[in-house]
Amino acid sequence: LFFGIYPANRAARLDPITALRAE
Repeated sequence: LFFGIYPANRAARLDPITALRAE
């Protein structure tokens, strides 16, 4: 779960689209 939230959270700051794809 951590590995799913952590990268998504970082990606959200740079690219919200990436955050959605990461999750």
